This record gives sequence, structure tokens and C-alpha cells, in this order.
Amino acid sequence: MKQHQQLQTLQRKNQEAGGSSKDRRAWLLMAGLLAGAVLLFALIFGEQLRPRIAVKTTPVLLLESGEDSTQQPEVIATPGAMVAQASGWIEPDPYPVTVPVKIDGFVETVHVLEGETVSAGDLLATLDNTNMTLEVNRLEAQLARAEAALEVATHQLTSASAAVTRAEAMLKSSQARFDEASDRLQRIERLAEEDISPVERIAAARAVEDAGANLVDAQSGLASARANLLAREADRIEKAAAAQANAVMLEEARLALERSRVYAPMSGVVLERYAAPGMKRMVGMDDMASSAIVKLYDPDSLQVRVDVPLADVGKIEEGGSARIVTAAFPNRVFTGRVSRITGEADITRNTLQVKVAIEQPDPRMRPEMLCRVEFLGAGQRQGAGRSGAANQSLWIPERALNAPVDAEGNSQVWVVDSVTETARLRDVRLVEPVRNGMREVFEGLLAGERVVVEGIDRLKPGSKVKMATQGETP
Repeated sequence: MKQHQQLQTLQRKNQEAGGSSKDRRAWLLMAGLLAGAVLLFALIFGEQLRPRIAVKTTPVLLLESGEDSTQQPEVIATPGAMVAQASGWIEPDPYPVTVPVKIDGFVETVHVLEGETVSAGDLLATLDNTNMTLEVNRLEAQLARAEAALEVATHQLTSASAAVTRAEAMLKSSQARFDEASDRLQRIERLAEEDISPVERIAAARAVEDAGANLVDAQSGLASARANLLAREADRIEKAAAAQANAVMLEEARLALERSRVYAPMSGVVLERYAAPGMKRMVGMDDMASSAIVKLYDPDSLQVRVDVPLADVGKIEEGGSARIVTAAFPNRVFTGRVSRITGEADITRNTLQVKVAIEQPDPRMRPEMLCRVEFLGAGQRQGAGRSGAANQSLWIPERALNAPVDAEGNSQVWVVDSVTETARLRDVRLVEPVRNGMREVFEGLLAGERVVVEGIDRLKPGSKVKMATQGETP
């Protein structure tokens, strides 16, 4: 009885220990899931949760310089103030190049991947060419037989031609002997009977008969030789046509074998890959991608497709200048030029697509990168010593300067990227003198860019900022 009670006590302890272990595993699982959710939230929204530094900003102004000088200025054409802005996406200029297969087949090897740089003539992919190689070998043997048959037919034609020549010579000789025998018989028949013996007369007549028979045989032989020549000529033509047809089929097979290797038609970067080993590529299908291997683009020829609101389209002209900024390169401003304005508007979005060619794009730029484009109007800047009451120049408040101005007029300002809302330090060159707390900018800034005037001491390169213009409370 006592042993039975001890056994029950031991079982209860084991059950309590097992329950406690299960509870710990459940809590650990919940803690792991919670930690994973926190990590995922931080990865997705970490950038948005970064603390923002409150700053005041002001735009770079394009104003009349109002200087008077007798010195003739050096006028330099530059973009003017921003007239419109819109978001866009980078794409190849004017379009990407799709590299297709030219024959049906199964992909054996793909030699490039997305993002790789290729040169014109580089091998991109190889199709399984076993059957094509066998076909080339078969047609080579068939062509060799056809060429041998053609050679035999050529020799037979030569022999037949020689036989015709001999038959013509024999006919000519037989005709001469017949003419000679006939002439002798005619002369004998004109003689009196007492002038020639009957034997000679009979012999002359027999000679004519024999010569006539030989002449008929010669004529028959010539006709036969000519018929044989015609047959040999026809046979040689047939053999030559067969050899030529085999040669064409062999060239087609070799071309198909060569086309089993797909080469790059241009130098560029692989934008997209459509094929992998084992996939079948088909020519002539409704799906254009069924024949494609890769899509290429030239990294030196990029443009931005921008959906411009219809209200701003009238402010944009082909050939106009533009500024391009993208989050992929937060500390850089790229210049561009409006290359074309498309012909049809998007009625659902109330926009018109504009193409902006990027001047000197970064090699790391990739199609479909989001960017923002600022379209600039016509403007004018002048070098030192410029004059005239109608000259325009760029101005910023002196308190926007982040560093003292050196002897050459060099300093620095904080510029806010309107796309990423981050601050970056920019070198600028200024012009003397100071006018009502404003400094004239010679180079380093563009009209419409925003510079920080308050909160400068708290900024670091790449700092997230919360902007407020002058007169507003951040």
C-alpha cells in the first residue's frame, strides 16, 4: 500500500514538471515571435522613425543684381527658377534592347545574370545543339556524295562531247568518200561502153553503195552521240542542282547551329533575364517573352519618364533644363534636359508623360529608380564684373552660411533634399559685397533649392530634417 502511494506521488511530480516545461517553451515561442515582429517593424519603418531635426529653410532666390559698372560683363546662360516638379522613374534612353533567340530550342547555359555588364559580341546563352550538330554532319556527308556524283556527271559530259566531235569528223569523212565515189561513178557512166570494162563500172557502183552505207552509219552515230550529249548535259544539270541544294541545306544547318549561341548585339548592362537552363525558347509565339533571353540597356543613356500634371505642362518646353534627385544618391543633384513630350495624356491621372534625358548619369543608376524632377525655366547668370540693371543672379541669406567666407569667396551651406528630406553640405562660391544681409552666389546652388537658415549647428550630413520656411515655427 505504501509503495502504491509513493508511485502516485512520483507520477504527480512528473506531470507537474512536464507542464512547467511546456509552459516555458510556449513563453519562449511567444517571446521569439514578438522579437521578430519588432525587428521586422524596425527594418520597414526604421527610416521613418528616425528623429527629425527641426530647421528653418529658405529658397535660393533669383533676383535682379542692380549693379552699375562700366565693365562689359561675360554672360553665361544658365537654368532659371523652377517652374514645375513631379516624380518620375529612370528608364533606358530611348528604350531597352531585348535579345531573342532566332531558333526554337532548349536553353543549355545562360552565361550572364541581371546587373552584369556585357560587351558587343559577348556570349549570352547557349541552346542545346546536339541535333543541329548531327544534322550538319549528315548534310556534309550528303553534300560530299552529291559533289562526287556531279564530278562523275561532268566527266561523262566531257566524254559525250568528245564522242560528238569524233562522230562529226567521221560523218565529214564519210560524206567526202561518198561524194568522191558518186563523182567517179558519174564520170564512168558518161564514158562509152568500149572505153571502160563492165567490171570497173560495177565496182564504181558498188563503191557508191558502200560509201552511202557508211555515210548513213556516220549520220546515225552522230545523232546518237548528240542525244547522249544532251542526256549527259541534263544529268550534269540535275547533279549540279542536287549539289547546290545540299550546299544550301548545309548552310542552313550551320546557320541554325551558329544561332544556338546567342550573342550580345550591343554593349550595356543586363536589365532583365528571361531564360534559365532547361527552359524552352520559342520563336513566333504570341508571348514576346517566349523567345527572349535577356534585356539590355546602355548605362550611359538614361532618361526619366515623368508624369507631369496637365496644369504644369504648358510651363515645360523641349530642350529645357531640369534638376534630378533620387534617394539612391542623396547627396547629388543630376542635371537633365527635356528630350521629348509624349503625344497622349493620361485622362485617368490627368497627367502627360515627359522624357528627361540625364546628362552624365551615374553608372550605378538603374531603371525604375524613383526620382524627382524639377523643371527649370530660362535664366541668365554673369561672371564677376557684370553690369546692367536687368541682370539676374542668385541670392541667399548670410546666416545660411555654415563656414566663414575665405579670401576667394568660398563657403558652405546646408541644402535640403526635397525627396529624401535630408540635409547635405554644399560648397558655394560667393560674390562681394553683402546687401541687406543677403549674399550673391556665383556658383554651387540653383534657383529654387532650399538652404537651412536656422538649426545649422544641430545638423550632420544625412540628417533627417523637418522643414519650416522663414516666418514659420518648426
